Amino acid sequence: MGCQNQERGWSVYKADAASSSYSVLKEINKENVHQLKLAWTFNPDDAAEGSRFAGSQCNPIIIDGIMYVASARHRIYALNAGNGKSYGHSIHLTEDRGRIFSRCYLLGGWK
Repeated sequence: MGCQNQERGWSVYKADAASSSYSVLKEINKENVHQLKLAWTFNPDDAAEGSRFAGSQCNPIIIDGIMYVASARHRIYALNAGNGKSYGHSIHLTEDRGRIFSRCYLLGGWK
């Protein structure tokens, strides 16, 4: 199962203009959610030398099977949404008024 078509995308922040965080997909439901297993992980490995670990809380965006994620260092990475493999490059975003949230929200407007 992967993100191959428009219905499987998540192209704006929190799913839609209303920020519902709702998906119309039916494969996962109350009866089978306990069967979910980790499929892949991604480590951007972009921390500065000697820095402490910093998490990044960001709603990823998925467009045409490509997942865009933000690291704690303000870099956007393009990943294959089905297997987590990086496409090998990143975009560096500058901080907007010190708000970490802004880089994640801004990404949702890119198409």
